[in-house]
Amino acid sequence: MQLSRGRRLEEGGRHKIRPASTLRPAKGAPLTTGRPTNCIAPHLVLETKHELYPLSAFCGPEGIDLPPYRVIAAAELPEPYRRLLKHTRDMTSVLQEFHAQNIHIEKIDLVRETDHLLRRVVLLGEDSRPVEFGAIDIWLPHFADDAQRDILASHTPFGAILHRYEIGYTSSPTGFFEIESIGFIGEALRLESPARLYGRTNVLRSENGQVMARVVEILPPTLEDR
Repeated sequence: MQLSRGRRLEEGGRHKIRPASTLRPAKGAPLTTGRPTNCIAPHLVLETKHELYPLSAFCGPEGIDLPPYRVIAAAELPEPYRRLLKHTRDMTSVLQEFHAQNIHIEKIDLVRETDHLLRRVVLLGEDSRPVEFGAIDIWLPHFADDAQRDILASHTPFGAILHRYEIGYTSSPTGFFEIESIGFIGEALRLESPARLYGRTNVLRSENGQVMARVVEILPPTLEDR
């Protein structure tokens, strides 16, 4: 689906939608490893304080560990990752423009917990190449029935749903990080060898300031070839 162009509202990045290398910690920024504290099994814990929530929620009953990662400043992001991550737009639109392709979802995990939908997905371009690995926690009561049905079907990226239903939102990146591609992230992005990846955490709020979704977005390592 081709998205229509959005219109930026004036304040605070507000929008109204119309028609692996080894990571070496820098001084004061230690390398983080280890098991997330909030696991989906046996009960989902919506602990949003983890640096990589909601990705941290998907540790599973077998105790999958997060790969080593390091929180970094936006200035440490190399190009083109900086312009693809440091912005207040939805990632679906940004990646569609960058790759000049429409994007769809390939589901990895999906969990419904009361009013929350958590899922891990890979976003794929029309050429079937991964353009993002992500995890999202969506608070369903913010959305009308039609939008909820599309969200629960998990065929369409969240950003495309915001456009489709003309849902106003603010987008506020809360942090940036580098992470090793070992394990499930490398598998999801179909990487043949370890690589250093870059990503961000982001919060999407409704126009009245309520949290609609929390997102972790990680980009593949092939972008420099574009």
